[in-house]
Amino acid sequence: MGLELYLDLLSQPCRAVYLFAKKNHIPFELKNVELFKDSILGTKVPGAEAEGGATHPSGSQRKETTRVKKVPILKDETFILSEGTAILLYLSRKYNTPDHWYPSDLQKRAKVDEYLSWHQATIRSNAPKTMWIKVLIPLLTGQPLPPEKLQEVMDGLAMALDYFEGLFLQDKPFLVGSEVSLADLVAIVDLMQVTLRVLGPHPSLGLIALQRQRAVRWPKRQKRKLMKEAMERPGELQGAGMGGQKNSQRATG
Repeated sequence: MGLELYLDLLSQPCRAVYLFAKKNHIPFELKNVELFKDSILGTKVPGAEAEGGATHPSGSQRKETTRVKKVPILKDETFILSEGTAILLYLSRKYNTPDHWYPSDLQKRAKVDEYLSWHQATIRSNAPKTMWIKVLIPLLTGQPLPPEKLQEVMDGLAMALDYFEGLFLQDKPFLVGSEVSLADLVAIVDLMQVTLRVLGPHPSLGLIALQRQRAVRWPKRQKRKLMKEAMERPGELQGAGMGGQKNSQRATG
């Protein structure tokens, strides 16, 4: 029994783990866990959480995912690990991935750690919130949220993007060093969801995009580079994220 990854590719941390494993040709068995199942968006099953929301999986996957009630989950023989960042670090160390992902240089590694910590408290906490407020909650309830609530969320997103541009991205192609790192990967998956799904016709959203072109354009450029080499066929990630894969499959990168 080898490495198993319990993922729902609608979840940004799950997509980061999936992309990292594929990009680095890490052999794993994908256990597809559907966050929103059996309805237009799904009915959330009480008692389960995820980085980005979750429900209990069905069938043979239920036992492993409900032990920690989260996705992503890594199972390596009898060892089980949750939390996206912890899984990325475990994979980088176990499989000796190229140094640029998590540099051996003390100071470069510290800068990656700095961004990963900052990301959780800022981009990670604001980006999914914008999706729920602007898209998912209105779809589930049939009612738009009050404008002042939406504006509050957009203000949080705008502040997070300001810090992202000013403190980390600046005018660089990558957040740390001259090549892609784990810092870039976790930023890309969260920012891509915001730029593709959220920055729509609402005036405040358009203004956010207009005033923060670096933060909007950067993940699109980097995503193309990651996807070009990491995916075996066009649309693979999108198909997996929308339930296009079977619950379990072998992936070798």
